[in-house]
Amino acid sequence: MALKQNSVERDIRSLLAVPGLKTLVGVYFHGLLDREGRLKTDFAGHLFDSLPDNPPDRVVASDLVAVTLLDVRFGRRATDALLNRGCLDDYLALDKLPADHDLWSATEDCIGNLYSAHKVLDDLHGVGPVKASKLLARKRPRLAPITDSHVENFFGCFGWEFLIPMSLCLSASEELRDAINDLCPDLTQLNSAPSTLRLLDVAIWMTRSRARSAADGREVALGRREPLG
Repeated sequence: MALKQNSVERDIRSLLAVPGLKTLVGVYFHGLLDREGRLKTDFAGHLFDSLPDNPPDRVVASDLVAVTLLDVRFGRRATDALLNRGCLDDYLALDKLPADHDLWSATEDCIGNLYSAHKVLDDLHGVGPVKASKLLARKRPRLAPITDSHVENFFGCFGWEFLIPMSLCLSASEELRDAINDLCPDLTQLNSAPSTLRLLDVAIWMTRSRARSAADGREVALGRREPLG
C-alpha cells in the first residue's frame, strides 16, 4: 500500500510532540560536554552542511568527506565516477535542481529531476538509496531528504517512498513547517540555519538511533537512553 500524506503528517506531528525534542536536536548540533567542560560526545552537527567547498552544480571531494560524517563512504569506483567523470554534474544544473527551492514548493519537473539524480547515484557501484540520499542532501539540503533505516522504520516505508507524501503535507501546512524549524538551536556562527528537512532528519535519528552518542543525548534531553518507537 502506498504511503499516504496524512500518515506522514501524523508521524511528524507525533515526533514533534516528544517533550525535550528541541533540547535533543540542540545536543546534536552542539555536542555534549563532560564535567570538565571538554567535548564528550560529538556528532556531525552543522559540519555536514557547512563544510567547504560545496559548489551547487558539481560534486567535489569535500562532498564525499561530508557524507562520511553521516557514517557512509563512497568506494573507489563511485568516487571516480563522481569526481573524475562528473556523472552527477548534469543533474545538478541549477535549471534542473534549483538550489533555492524547497521540497514543498518544487514543481513536478523538479521532483522528477531529483528522482533522476537519485537513480544515477543509486545505480553506481556500492552506493544504493541511503548513500544517494545523503549526497543529494548535501548538495540540495532544501530539496532532498535523507533516508536510512531509522527514517524507513519511522515512516514505515522503503527508500524515498515518503518523499511525495512529505512534500504534500509540508506544502499544506506552514504551521507544520514552522514547528519543525522551531527545533533549530542557536547557531549564530553559521551563515544559514539547517534546512527544515535536515532538522527533521536529526530529530528522527536522535530519537531512534541505538548509537551510544544518541543514547547519551537522550539521557540528557529526555531522561532516558532507550530509543523511542
